[in-house]
Amino acid sequence: MEKNINYNTIIVNLIERKLPPDKKTYKYLMDTLLLGKEPAYRRIRGEVLFPFEEVIKISQNLGVSIDHIVQQGYPNSNVVQFDMPEKLISNIDILFFDFLCDSCEIIKRLISAKSSKINIAMNRIPWSYMQMPNLLKLEYFRYLHAANIIKINTYFQDIIIPPNIIEQQQNLSLLMHQVPYVNCIFDKNIINKTIEEIIFFYEENYLNKDDVQMLQKDLLNFIDLLYVLNKIGKNNIGAKRDFYFSELSIDTNVLHYESEDETMEQYWIYLENPIIIKNSPIMSSLNKRWYNSRKRHSILITNSNEKFLTTKYWDIKRSINKLEDLLL
Repeated sequence: MEKNINYNTIIVNLIERKLPPDKKTYKYLMDTLLLGKEPAYRRIRGEVLFPFEEVIKISQNLGVSIDHIVQQGYPNSNVVQFDMPEKLISNIDILFFDFLCDSCEIIKRLISAKSSKINIAMNRIPWSYMQMPNLLKLEYFRYLHAANIIKINTYFQDIIIPPNIIEQQQNLSLLMHQVPYVNCIFDKNIINKTIEEIIFFYEENYLNKDDVQMLQKDLLNFIDLLYVLNKIGKNNIGAKRDFYFSELSIDTNVLHYESEDETMEQYWIYLENPIIIKNSPIMSSLNKRWYNSRKRHSILITNSNEKFLTTKYWDIKRSINKLEDLLL
């Protein structure tokens, strides 16, 4: 039997997520759809369905594909998702917040599933998933810089991450901690990209010496935590973790989520806009084949290869400590 899907609620929830805090949903509908106040409220209450023409207008205005809206009613459908939020590029906070919200929903479904796991191949650490506040701020700053919306004479110390982003990022890192099993392949130069960014922003005078020292401290703390986790193979709630170091370079971050009733591939070309492919047996099979081939050219460091782990640990720490040379 076909389930009854309330797309009015889905659309209204989507609008509320996208709007700045100071703008009301009814006002947005009035301005975008040229409605009176009462017709706007009837749509919010679900008394009047959004006609398809209005859905198109909302989709174009918010920069969200109609496929994405439809998929909210059928979360297990086959979907390749490409969102191009051109309308909102000036409000980077909304994009960043949406990315965190979407990631939280994915991880919640994995946690609630009877059996689930994540396979990750990465060439840089996604600090949005970690409890490292200064490195999260660096990622947010890099995000602003890449979008070319940082004002002249705006420095790292001037950046304040909105409270809703901080709260949602903390939720995401706590949820990620609860995923039953994560299998991860690191690029052999996994920390280098972050170190290179710190050097770049310091040499361009966006960072000062105190900033570099705080970021360096977070990097060292992360490596210490990773070292302990690799020796144990489980986090403090017993969730299993396996880590590998790839002998070959990894071109882009690739995530594969899997549970008993859902699969998903994410290809991270850019932080907030991954290419997402859901419930595609062909793509899932290809991804697994690629991932397993990469594992054959990688070294397992969790609960094994202690000599290699220790050597790699000190190599990475030496690379991080070289940041002190900037401050001389």
